[in-house]
Amino acid sequence: MSVFTEEFPLNQESEIETLLRKKHGDVVIMERKRIYPIWFLSKPRVRIVGYSKGQDSRKTLDSITQKIDSLQTQLTFGQHKSNPDSSIALIEDDLRSMGFSQSYISDALQFFKQTMTVSQIHEYETLQSVCHERFRKQVHALMTPIDWNVARGIFVFGNTGVGKTSILSKIAIAIRKHEFETLRDVSLVFVNHDTYKIGAMEQIESIATLLESQCMACATKEDIAHILRERKRTRYLLIDSPGANPHSLDLLGSLQSYKDEKKILRFLVLSAGASADEVRFAIRQYECLRPDAVFITKCDEVINCAPVMAACIEHGMPIAYISTSPSFTKGLEKIAEDKILDVLSQKWKKRK
Repeated sequence: MSVFTEEFPLNQESEIETLLRKKHGDVVIMERKRIYPIWFLSKPRVRIVGYSKGQDSRKTLDSITQKIDSLQTQLTFGQHKSNPDSSIALIEDDLRSMGFSQSYISDALQFFKQTMTVSQIHEYETLQSVCHERFRKQVHALMTPIDWNVARGIFVFGNTGVGKTSILSKIAIAIRKHEFETLRDVSLVFVNHDTYKIGAMEQIESIATLLESQCMACATKEDIAHILRERKRTRYLLIDSPGANPHSLDLLGSLQSYKDEKKILRFLVLSAGASADEVRFAIRQYECLRPDAVFITKCDEVINCAPVMAACIEHGMPIAYISTSPSFTKGLEKIAEDKILDVLSQKWKKRK
């Protein structure tokens, strides 16, 4: 077998195979590349890299053709198990459909290649099982219990329309219904920062009145300092933030007074309907407020909230509760490890 490199004028491109056969006999072209020189006196040309085996070249070409046909047949009938690259590609496609970023997927694939044998990588089901177990360990590391008794209040924040006021109201009603054993008979004070939205204060006030609790408006850093200073004897503060977007840097700056309060639990509220990219962006932008965990709202409005959970796992963000009903009196569920895994498992594609 002899390897050759030949160059032809661009206007002879259609005749290249004929010219090569005349010179080298039967050939196999491995690379074909057009070259356009910068120097204006040089003409465009085609560079060919290939090899010739004389009379045996036809057998080599037939062998390659047979292998290509065999591989195409395997893929057509779903026989991906015999091809490790195909199995990895399927897992990569599954992870992408769940909402994981390419960076996370690349790390996962590298993990598989480092910890699994070649024969294991051949099997799609084995790859899937290892991936699921990796999920379990990552989720388990995020399941940090929330000590409601130690805290003297909670602070919720997030983008406009994600359901911050609703989740705060659900928690307040759950406290009054004694669903939190350590918070029986506490005095509640609602603190409302949302002085922009029409009806926001009235909504909080109506809930506070219903629960026989106090309600305060808070608009400046000085107001925040005053509340934290004067309300030290108050058993529980329920702090609602204004609707915002991650670009509202002035607003985020004004709310940072809460991040140093060790006894104020801080929750980032995310909507189940958000895309994974939107969630990742929100987590990065709100990390300056040091969220302790995440509330996921509007789970009843989507078929599957895997993209939100995937983004939380990717960023090491604990998921505390999910909201599964628009009603203030129900639908607040403490998230379990198995629940997260079940949601992700629903996105595994059925392979035959």
